Amino acid sequence: MKRKISELKALARKSLDGYYSLLAGALVLISFLSGIGGAMSVMLFQGNSMFNLVMSQIFSLIISVIMSVFSAGVYYMFLNVSRGKKTSLQDVVYLFYHHPDRIIVVSLIVTVVQYLLMLPSTIMNYRMDLNANLLQVAEQSLLVSLVMFAGIVVAQLLTMPITLSYYLLIDDVEMEAAQALQKSMKLMKGNYGRYIYMQLSFLGLMILGVLTLYVGFVWIMPYMQMTEIEFYREIMGEFDQKKEDATVPLGETWQSDACNAEG
Repeated sequence: MKRKISELKALARKSLDGYYSLLAGALVLISFLSGIGGAMSVMLFQGNSMFNLVMSQIFSLIISVIMSVFSAGVYYMFLNVSRGKKTSLQDVVYLFYHHPDRIIVVSLIVTVVQYLLMLPSTIMNYRMDLNANLLQVAEQSLLVSLVMFAGIVVAQLLTMPITLSYYLLIDDVEMEAAQALQKSMKLMKGNYGRYIYMQLSFLGLMILGVLTLYVGFVWIMPYMQMTEIEFYREIMGEFDQKKEDATVPLGETWQSDACNAEG
């Protein structure tokens, strides 16, 4: 049974109760590590030459793929909390010990799509004439921003069918990357509209986060991530299964268990 997005968000708030600090801390840690990777790229490949531009993009791509394994560990933490299981900050490295190559394959696909679609705005930004007058620089910056925004939107739409792949790989450490991609596309059929609506429902909070100089995202991002986790669990039928288990009379459950034991 499909739930309203408002119900999923309510479930997310309930799941986060008592775990907000831990999960927010995990997300901040990932952002910090990503920031270090970005800073290294700037320091290692300074200058405006084409070589430095290409090498910085390749370096950033490698960092993004590595960070995806850390991010998967954070998703594992969110899934555990949502399911009422114990978790700790050590789980950030969980996927490094459970076939991380699968996460890397999926991440590489997503990252390459994003990089290709962001390439036009990157090249335009590289070719900007900063010696032009203020009006011309403003016009160039606006055009770059519009192209960048269009690239982000198209990238999100193209990668939406495989957005559940990470969660599937976390739940089944023996599942291959190709299997997760196929299953994600199957599960997302008929749910694209709901997923887009779910993302757009956080637009007001995201604007508020920007107005707080991004400090507000420390509280917003765990809420958004947990809502997506609840979305995944709903699609997987976990909530319906729990409801079915709750409606089975105790006697029937005992009889079923006894029959299984005899068998």
